[in-house]
Amino acid sequence: MSPNILEDLFNSTETSPCIVKLGNGLESLGLYQVGKQLPTFLYLFHSTLIPLTYKKLTNNNQFEKLCMQLS
Repeated sequence: MSPNILEDLFNSTETSPCIVKLGNGLESLGLYQVGKQLPTFLYLFHSTLIPLTYKKLTNNNQFEKLCMQLS
């Protein structure tokens, strides 16, 4: 997914109807909330050659706080 779409999806208030529907779908799965609380998670949606490992994703305090909120 392009960085512009991710920016519109998670940070913009004025977006296209397509982005709104995508956001609603991600919200129904709980992924929108995770993306808002844990910005590192958004790298999973980037098309990149550098892999995001579990260690990179979870090696911060934001991940621990999110886990506590979700439990």
